[in-house]
Amino acid sequence: IASLIQRTGIKWIRDHWGGQYDASAGEYRSLDPTLLLAREHGLCYLPLSPYWNAKQMEEVDGVWRHDAGARQAEAYARKHRGYFDAYELYNEPNNFGGWTGRFGGSWNGGGWLAPFVDFGRQITRAIQRGDPDAMVLWPEGDVFVLTKQFVEAGARPELDAIAPHTYSLHQPSYPEDQPFLRSIAEVKDFLRQARLSDQIWSTEVGFPSFSAPPDHKGFHRALTERQQADVLARMMILHLACGITKVFYYDFYEDGHDPTNAEHRFGIVRRRTMEPKPAVVAYANLIHWLTDAQFLGHYRESTQRRWSRIR
Repeated sequence: IASLIQRTGIKWIRDHWGGQYDASAGEYRSLDPTLLLAREHGLCYLPLSPYWNAKQMEEVDGVWRHDAGARQAEAYARKHRGYFDAYELYNEPNNFGGWTGRFGGSWNGGGWLAPFVDFGRQITRAIQRGDPDAMVLWPEGDVFVLTKQFVEAGARPELDAIAPHTYSLHQPSYPEDQPFLRSIAEVKDFLRQARLSDQIWSTEVGFPSFSAPPDHKGFHRALTERQQADVLARMMILHLACGITKVFYYDFYEDGHDPTNAEHRFGIVRRRTMEPKPAVVAYANLIHWLTDAQFLGHYRESTQRRWSRIR
């Protein structure tokens, strides 16, 4: 998979961090194998934290803590100090790790948000003790809503930069209808006023090519493989024109075998054969053109004009 990623021209990969962690000693015994793979293939790596479970949170003097997670985060950052520009704090806490189950709430916030801010501040400090130069990206959704609540709940100064998941979950599911991008002027104004970094890393965005069953009621619109390729290129151009710092497509190869399951068909490489789908060819061509400095200057000027009209 890594060699295919390299051939495509993709330069960044993202995954949950790994390696041999010795909890009794509070240290990692080995480098993360994904880091070794990235170094071998000339790729940059964005490490994403494990899914620490909200059931393990403890309230001490009015502050929610996850001391075991903090020890692990500091040990990982210390072991890998200097290898990473950034870490991602957590992946969709509303969906994973039991946050809404224990504290209540939904995708847009609620009961889980305040304890998560305590957790996020603790883990961020732990990572930066291990690697003081690293930036830590905090989660955001497909709509700009969590960052505002994080700031109101006291996430500063630990909250520095954000990582939205800019899926097009709102019909019609075209990239220019994506609500985060349509509110990008508001997003940047808020980041500036809150003295947050203007870097925005979209760490998940993708489009599945699948055959919708007759009773399909999911978030995602069924696309053909050719349509998936078209919207991937369109999405990348719009994100970059809006000033998104980095865009991570979710995901590189298919996650399952069911052609009617959207979650199995986000990939741009087929699961069984590792053959490319049209989207990976479109992606490679787009990267080729965007690395041409003359084309890139023309692209930025023209797409920014077009986007201002769309907005």
